[in-house]
Parts: sequence; structure tokens; C-alpha cells
Amino acid sequence: MAYSYQEFIGDGVSNNYNIPFTYVKTSEVNVYINGALATDFEFSSASTLTLGVVPANGVIVRIARTTDLETRAVDFVAGAVLSEEDLDTALTQVFNGAQEAVDKTSETIAKSTDGSFDAQSRIVRNVNDPVLGQDAANRQWVIAQTATALTAASNSALVSAGSATTASNEATRAYNEAQRALGFADAVSTQAGNATTSATAAQGAYQDVVNALDAANIPSQVAGRAGEFLQVNENADGYELVASVAAPSFFGLRTVGSEIELTYGRDADFNVADFDTWTMAENITLAVQNNNLVIQL
Repeated sequence: MAYSYQEFIGDGVSNNYNIPFTYVKTSEVNVYINGALATDFEFSSASTLTLGVVPANGVIVRIARTTDLETRAVDFVAGAVLSEEDLDTALTQVFNGAQEAVDKTSETIAKSTDGSFDAQSRIVRNVNDPVLGQDAANRQWVIAQTATALTAASNSALVSAGSATTASNEATRAYNEAQRALGFADAVSTQAGNATTSATAAQGAYQDVVNALDAANIPSQVAGRAGEFLQVNENADGYELVASVAAPSFFGLRTVGSEIELTYGRDADFNVADFDTWTMAENITLAVQNNNLVIQL
């Protein structure tokens, strides 16, 4: 409990307040409204003040005493009569000053029994900006630092969002490229399968021709026999080369990889060992179309 002041909460209705302490002179009584010194008031009685305005609801009204300690209230003179009134006045000045000192001390941020400083749930004003890591910080400094941190965090978030968008776009592009690559791979695989099928079919067709020629018992070694052609032999179980002025054509077949290769001519000598199979004939044309052997009679 304070000895030299009391605080009231305005209700928006009353402007009369009791003076809860003693004082020597009315000039020692001060009124503060929300911390600001007020001068518009009068003493309705020795213990009552009337303010010139009605304090709004929630406003803090403080009525406080500030004893004049500049001069003594009573200056005792040697040989003078010592009266009770003078003694009371002098002691009241000292007593009130002591009360105000106690109130001032109790209002300060003092060390508690646990070693901490207690601000008694009050606002601490005029705090400078902190310098060291454990200095107290004022609200303005905290707001500025928080704004700076928020700006940095926002910028970092924007950069991260941009990076995430770029990464997402790159991932999408990579996925699309992968899909195209898979489609291309499927197409290549399909084409390879088709090529394999075509090669297999060509090899089969070619082998059919080879088997047919082999079944006719065509000689397998013929070299330097230009101007001759094949004729059924006397035993009618095969063919033999005979001279002819008709200039028969030579046809030689072989496979290169999966392709059928045809060689033919009339005036040159051919070594049949260079071919998988061969034949000589008149009025017959052999050709390779779409990797298939075509015989035209």
C-alpha cells in the first residue's frame, strides 16, 4: 500500500476524488491523468478534489503528495516557545518526506528475494537500444528487428519458391523427355522386331530358293565357263553345263547380314564358291525386290 499517493480508474461519470493522505500545504497535492500533470482541479474540502473534466472510462487518475523538502516547515529559534503545533508541523514534514521516499523506493525496479528485478507489472519506458547480447530491448527495436527478420524470411521464401518452381519445371521437362524417350524406344523396339521378322522371312524365302536349286543337283563348282548354260543330263537326275551360242545369264545369290544380294552377268566368268547358291539359264530373270527373290519366266 502506498503512503503518499493513490490511483483511481476513471468511470466516465465521476470527477470527485478523495485525498487519502495528510499534507501540510495544498500546493503539495498533484493530480496526474494517464501520467500527465493536470492543473484543472479544486479542493472541494480538505480531503476531496474535484477535477475540471470527467476522466473517461479506464483512464488512470493518480492523486499524489510531493512534500516541499527545499526548506524546513518550522525554523526553531533559540529561546523561542516550543509549541505542539510547531513540533507537529516540523515532524509532519519529515514524516511525509519519509513516506514519499518509501513510496518512491517501492515503485522502483528492485531486486526480489529470488535475485530477479521486479517491474511490478508496469511498463518500463525510455529503454535504450540493446548493445550486448543480454541487454534489455525496447519495443521499437524489437519491432524493427522483427520486420528485418520477416523481410529476410520473406525474400528467402520467395527465392525458395522460385527454386521450387524451377525444379518442378525441370522435373516436368525431364518426365516429358523420359516419356518421349520411352516412346522412341518402343518405336525402335517395334521397328527392330519388324526388321527381325522381315529378315527371318527373307532368310526363309532365300533358303527356299537355295533348297530348290540344291534339289535340282546343279553343279557346285563352276569357274571359267562363260558361254555355257545348264542342261538336264542324260540320266535326267541333274544338270550339266553345255556350250551355247545363246549366251545364257549367270545368277549368283548370297546373304549379307539379313539382306539378299544378287549378282548376274553373261560375259564374265564367275566363281560359284563366292556364292551361297547359283544358276545359269536362258529366258529366265531373277531379281530381288523388298528383300524377296522374284523369278520371272
